[in-house]
Amino acid sequence: MFDRVIERLLEAARAEGKFDNLPGQGRPLHLDGDENDPEWAAQRLLKNNDARPPWLEEDLALRDAVEEVRGDLARAAAYVRAHPTETAVWQRAVERFHARAAELNRRIRDYNLSTPLDRLQRPRIAIEAEIAKARPL
Repeated sequence: MFDRVIERLLEAARAEGKFDNLPGQGRPLHLDGDENDPEWAAQRLLKNNDARPPWLEEDLALRDAVEEVRGDLARAAAYVRAHPTETAVWQRAVERFHARAAELNRRIRDYNLSTPLDRLQRPRIAIEAEIAKARPL
């Protein structure tokens, strides 16, 4: 339970951009680890061969997909703010967002079931809250 609270706080901070522009951002961490750690050899082997477990690949794909659907909704809202008579554009964007976010929520559910630790789980998209936050009118 404590892990989930921390994950929510970190996710909120990330969404607010509090981790943007940190020193070293975009550069790999140099964590060679402890050779006495029983998982060290496996982690080193995976790292050196650019291999990731399937659940981690899905996490990365989900992050990109969630940002994409949020961006599409934000762009539609910005367009309607600039063109207030184009409310049909907003309606179509909301319908697309509903469908895509529902599919992403299914993927997030499946991903959360596949992660090895609760703290690695991703929050589902709060569809109505996202729409309300982006609403142009």
